[in-house]
Amino acid sequence: MIGYAPSATKALEIIDRSPDLDLAVLDIRLLDGTSFEVADQLRTRGVCVVFYTATQPAELPERFRDHPVVEKPNGAEVVYLEAMRAFAERGAD
Repeated sequence: MIGYAPSATKALEIIDRSPDLDLAVLDIRLLDGTSFEVADQLRTRGVCVVFYTATQPAELPERFRDHPVVEKPNGAEVVYLEAMRAFAERGAD
């Protein structure tokens, strides 16, 4: 784990100083808005993104509908399993 970011601003700072990211688990609603800008930055770098959120998958912007979504209040085990599945699928491309 590289860091915890309660805001998009903090997440973008972490991304800027972490060139070797492979996977990110993002909540959609953050202190300063949403994580969509963060997810866009990660996608341009080829980072696998999994959303962990109370937001319904249908509410995601179209560009993120192919990303895995783990709905809260699922626990860490479900998040981990979904992240590993998504990461493995990405490696198969």
